[in-house]
Amino acid sequence: MPPKPRFTREQIVEAALDLVRQRGFRALTARELATRMGMSTRPIFSYFDSMEGLKSEVFARSKEVFGEFIKEGLKSPVPFLGLGLQYIRFARQEPQLFRLLFLSGHEREGGSASEAFEVARDLALDVLFDGTGMDEDTAKDCLRDLWLVVFSLGTLIVVDDCPYSDEQICDILSEVNQSLVRAYRTESRLPHGDYDKAEVLAALERH
Repeated sequence: MPPKPRFTREQIVEAALDLVRQRGFRALTARELATRMGMSTRPIFSYFDSMEGLKSEVFARSKEVFGEFIKEGLKSPVPFLGLGLQYIRFARQEPQLFRLLFLSGHEREGGSASEAFEVARDLALDVLFDGTGMDEDTAKDCLRDLWLVVFSLGTLIVVDDCPYSDEQICDILSEVNQSLVRAYRTESRLPHGDYDKAEVLAALERH
């Protein structure tokens, strides 16, 4: 009877995730992971046919971690703003996972920044329906526009080139939140360019 493995599949995946969190996705090799866990590479390949299989699971776990950040943001009294702030917090607290999910599509097969964004979108849609009265298509468009802002800020944070403090970022996202919700909910033509500029500006001034 073969000896019982010292490590489970789940333990190997979690150790691989921790390695990526600390040193980045490129550091995830069989030898590096085995050394880190104090074992040979054999247990890794008893569970996975190749390192690509393990990397795919690490990518999936990274999306789950990101999803937990987003779920926490959606508990905010202003979920749309909370979502944006949690995206920024994810960039600050998990920079290597941010790089993996949003900045390193060329390093792996499949997946993209847009695919990772869909995790947040799918979690947020129902909450936005309740909080803003938007229909599904409008909520998706609004989330897309918010993502363009928070993705830019998150990237600046991860590459250590963000000139804004957390307080300033909160102010920026608060303004973006108010502007987007107003534009999509009260002036639905505005985001799509189908509007009379003078008429819309006058309407916005009245709100």
